Amino acid sequence: MNILVIGSGGREHTLAWKLAQSPKADKIYALPGNPGMADVAMCVEGIAITDNASIVDFAQKHAIELVVVGPEVPLTNGLVDAVTAAGIKAFGPTQAAAQIEGSKAFSKSLMKNMGFPQLSTKCSPRQMRLGNTFVKKALQSSSRLTAWLRAKVLSWL
Repeated sequence: MNILVIGSGGREHTLAWKLAQSPKADKIYALPGNPGMADVAMCVEGIAITDNASIVDFAQKHAIELVVVGPEVPLTNGLVDAVTAAGIKAFGPTQAAAQIEGSKAFSKSLMKNMGFPQLSTKCSPRQMRLGNTFVKKALQSSSRLTAWLRAKVLSWL
């Protein structure tokens, strides 16, 4: 079985390392991978982890039977949906299910609706404008900022 691991971090390295130990694994690819993963996988450069069509094309051309998606960005971008629509098995949540990790507002709302205790959180366009004004004033008056504001984006974007 040819397997494609999406990502380049420690989590994906560990997944590729463990998958390579399986007697069912013929070839492991890592997209984009990293130099440390080269011992267990063939690293694929030149395809962005957000380019679903190119990833599906690569998988089809290399007879990939399983795609394992690690990072949140391709998950929230719908890579698992695209891969499975092409008839290739995938390990990872669908785009809809990945919202719980990709959107803190969504996950907080979901947990609140399910009855899980939550800290008080507010999210509105007005509050984002107020937060932006606060940050600008704080930066003008001090080189140290003691508050953390988060927009609806993944942490590393």
